[in-house]
Amino acid sequence: MANTARGINDILTDRRVLDWGNKLDKLEPDAAPLLTLTRKLGSEPAKNFKYISFKDSPFKRWFYIDAINVGTEKITLELTDGGGEDCHPYINIGDLLFVPAKDYWMRVTAINTGTDELTATMNYAGYGEGVVDGRVYTSTDTTPRTAGESDTLLGVETSIWAEPVVGDRALKVSNTFAHGGLSAASKVLNLTETYNFIQKFLTSYEVDEETMLAAVKGEPELTRLQARKAIEHQKDIEYQLLLGDRDARADGNGKMIYTTAGLLHSAIATDVIATADFNEPALWSFIRKAFSDKMSKEKVMVSGGQIVEAIAKWTLGRMVINDKIKAAVGMVVPQYVTPFGTVDIVYHPLLDEGLEGYAWVLDMNYLKLKVMSNTKLKTGIQPNDAYERKDEYWTEVGMKLGLKDCHRRLVVA
Repeated sequence: MANTARGINDILTDRRVLDWGNKLDKLEPDAAPLLTLTRKLGSEPAKNFKYISFKDSPFKRWFYIDAINVGTEKITLELTDGGGEDCHPYINIGDLLFVPAKDYWMRVTAINTGTDELTATMNYAGYGEGVVDGRVYTSTDTTPRTAGESDTLLGVETSIWAEPVVGDRALKVSNTFAHGGLSAASKVLNLTETYNFIQKFLTSYEVDEETMLAAVKGEPELTRLQARKAIEHQKDIEYQLLLGDRDARADGNGKMIYTTAGLLHSAIATDVIATADFNEPALWSFIRKAFSDKMSKEKVMVSGGQIVEAIAKWTLGRMVINDKIKAAVGMVVPQYVTPFGTVDIVYHPLLDEGLEGYAWVLDMNYLKLKVMSNTKLKTGIQPNDAYERKDEYWTEVGMKLGLKDCHRRLVVA
């Protein structure tokens, strides 16, 4: 009597779908360190091919003076020197602005949202200081400091102030209001929406029946190709996560093709340092800015060989191995300790040739791999009448980069 019960072992091996996600990480983790890190340290399921994230941005406090007229008490600020950005969303009536280069204070009294021009009380310092130690209001002191006048604090001269000019930096320090009166005006920033796409990656290989039957030196050809194509599939994904640009379009049959934006096209702030000027102080200056977001004090630096080689020479054995990451992803990752934060140095073998001077400092708390379908090996997908075996690796993933201010890019060229 025939046995009608069938289990998984009864299904032909050339018709299975095998989950290769974990196998890829173990096969050659150093070949695609970014993919390995995000898989192990931060991946999220994707429910659609377009995924959206929201950024709650902090209020800007540093500005460039774009125009100033002390006589009419008018001032215009920009976020970047000559950039033309509106700054009134970040400033409120009652705010105190300080120009460190000139030791000059202003208090905002009106804001024109149409022209982005501020009205401010200029030279807002020195009134009512008193004649002893500045703690008691003196009604007879009705004039501020004058240009060129020494400013002393506890008997020590701190600066000689002057009127600010175009190009000076202004810092929003705090605010101050009169006794009584009304509450401060409410001012909030909207959430910023960013999005990216899930990309479909396919890598296939074929072996005809005669090759599978033939005796060959070394391992069977099917086994060799299975491993080699797995690594190439992983490298395809890795290059896209590094360099990819976002795109969505229909093919000739009305089907959608998506590509995911990688690090290069994620609007991460970039510092460019000439090769002749690249030394350890220059690197520290870059790292200082990479940690200026004041978030995590430990970040990962994915680097090309030129940068890793230079760091290894400068540190001369001062780096230690990050055992936590080594245990999690199977890679040896040295730590570079600086006063600004700890950097885990990850050498990236795909950042070679024209990319060896590239590096990204990444906060792994805000870098995720969105997974629609983890890497699977689909076997036996050849036509029914084909005398050959065709297998294919299939992955659908995308990059999710949050809080761009937490990451920074370095180019040494």
